[in-house]
Amino acid sequence: MTDLGFGFLNAMEHGEKRTAFEEKVVAALGESSKKYFTEGPTLPNWTLGFQLSLEMVKMAYGTVKSKAIEITEDNYTLEKALEVMTPFRITEADITGKGGQYRRHKWHVNRPEMLVSSDPIFDELTKDDVELARKNTPREFIADVIVPDSTIEKETEGGNTLDKILALEPLSENEPILVHYHGGGYARGSPGIYRGALLKIAKETGYRVIAPNYRLTPENPFPSCIHDGYRFFQYLLGQGFKPENIVIMGDSAGGNLVLEIALILKNANEKQPRGIVAFSPWTDLSGTRPAKIENAKYDFIASTGRESVLSAARLYMAPGKKVDEEMLELLKHPFASPLYGNFDDCAPIYMQSGEAEILINDNDNFAKHIGAKSVVIEGMEHPGFNTDDKNLYERYVGMVHVFFLFEEANESHAAIKGVGNFVRRLEK
Repeated sequence: MTDLGFGFLNAMEHGEKRTAFEEKVVAALGESSKKYFTEGPTLPNWTLGFQLSLEMVKMAYGTVKSKAIEITEDNYTLEKALEVMTPFRITEADITGKGGQYRRHKWHVNRPEMLVSSDPIFDELTKDDVELARKNTPREFIADVIVPDSTIEKETEGGNTLDKILALEPLSENEPILVHYHGGGYARGSPGIYRGALLKIAKETGYRVIAPNYRLTPENPFPSCIHDGYRFFQYLLGQGFKPENIVIMGDSAGGNLVLEIALILKNANEKQPRGIVAFSPWTDLSGTRPAKIENAKYDFIASTGRESVLSAARLYMAPGKKVDEEMLELLKHPFASPLYGNFDDCAPIYMQSGEAEILINDNDNFAKHIGAKSVVIEGMEHPGFNTDDKNLYERYVGMVHVFFLFEEANESHAAIKGVGNFVRRLEK
């Protein structure tokens, strides 16, 4: 089963609630299996494993939907919102025996170049960081370094120690790396839950993968999350990595974040990364194009609109506040919704989306906005890129949000191979 489902279950404390949830999961998976064999898959290309795994994730994420009904503008509190989000923040995946290792590191916002605001919208956040650094209590974050055994063996033979291979420093002057920013609507998620999928990507590309965290909303609303993502990019440069050797990746809100990093860098006249990979990115928070609600029966992310106080956009932009003209205008800021940004002169963008996900309309719209070459993919194989177009967009048949995390789906294998093909394309 996908780490998304097991991670949520493992984060629950043992007790009546967990026992009740486990019983519901067992019953739901049994019913889904029976339906699969008697009526066939929900969608033609769904494997049994994918259908069951998705069912489990739906149940986990259903807790957010149920709480969204109970919490209103009148009774909203930060404590209530965090009660809903916390189980999705402490989930981790175990990669023991899967052909790789990881190591967690701390990093701090305390270098001179990290204490200068790149845009007026970040001025207050930068002032806070300057003050914390002055007191010798700089803001602290973590980042995982994920490396496959094959790379460890190769680098060890080349003279590097295991400690250096798992460190947050370049192994050579021009080492290329992948940096993945996790998703979760900016309110949930953690680097740890992605270890399994990132290990697969590391094996496919031969690159080390680094996965940082960032502050989450509602306690740290916009623009804290993207500010932290940009600061980590700066941190890596301070460690000796070159921007032209860094490929930044992100899924869902993390996809939003990597697109915003490109805009922030462009706005500050700083060098772009080598490339950008966006899995099911969150590209338009303004709701200008209706979500594909008919996909709600397939997808697992909440389909609630802005009317819910726990909607991702409201939690991120203005938690607990009513929707007003000021919020609606802020949702169209390019640093909130990439759809309103100009990506000319930005790094090449490679985007994947599932045709059965709620955000497919937004992703289609964004792909047109950046002039991305669009193709449709089905099955385990990736066709490569038969085009010279700078930006690329792939729609995967029957797939849901961030489907690359569901190893039971045939298309997840094609998606990961696609990342490998994109990385190799950039090398040329």
